[in-house]
Amino acid sequence: MQGLQQDKGACIQAMQDGFSYIWLDTCCIDKRNSAELGEAINSMYRWYQTSDVCYAYLYDVSDISQFTQSDWFSRGWTLQELIAPKKLKFFGKDWRFLGTREDLINQISEISEMCPEVLRSSQIPRDVTISQKMRWAAKRQTTKVEDRAYSLLGVLGVRLDPIYGIDDGAFEDLQHKLITQYSDQTLFSWYHTCTRPDLPSGLLENDADTPRLNATGLLASSPVQLLEILRNRRGRLSQALRGQNQRVQTLSITLLH
Repeated sequence: MQGLQQDKGACIQAMQDGFSYIWLDTCCIDKRNSAELGEAINSMYRWYQTSDVCYAYLYDVSDISQFTQSDWFSRGWTLQELIAPKKLKFFGKDWRFLGTREDLINQISEISEMCPEVLRSSQIPRDVTISQKMRWAAKRQTTKVEDRAYSLLGVLGVRLDPIYGIDDGAFEDLQHKLITQYSDQTLFSWYHTCTRPDLPSGLLENDADTPRLNATGLLASSPVQLLEILRNRRGRLSQALRGQNQRVQTLSITLLH
């Protein structure tokens, strides 16, 4: 019933804004059709980019003071909804208007850990690394394990045929795709966020404060493992990443199938 009321409210709002058509991700995708589902997953970011406006409905927000506490900011699929649209309007419970992305940019930047420059543009700057994009998704959750990878396709600018039932294999497939399409080695700068030194870390992770006994891993199993490398201990994030790229600029990797 809540979903039906949400969709009905979106249609009413669209008509009030002068639109004749609306696309809803909750009911406009036939998830029983694998071909349609796959095309939707790969195209959704572009659809948000080319829309006139996108509505974000925060069912758990009664007033603006609760805005940053909303479950919306912890869901994996809403990351692309936050970044891609030219114009994004936020609505709270009962479709009460909260403000636009521009109106709320400071609060959004703080909760999402994204700089305002990225939020102001539907085109992600080219100097934003893969690891930085992974950081945006690290604290977000999806119902299906595979969607941790598939919800990032548009953000990362790749296409992938979604396959369910492979769990962490989907994120591994995504990283394989990134390796073949980009030369951004920050993808390999990951490690487990716990303090156990016996757990594997990324090929390029080098942290003198936390020595690793098994630093032989190549790919991370989830975005969260790329989070800590971006928390530079002295706050010099961009310098750390530039240095990492400079140190490994001659690295060449060939994937064998």
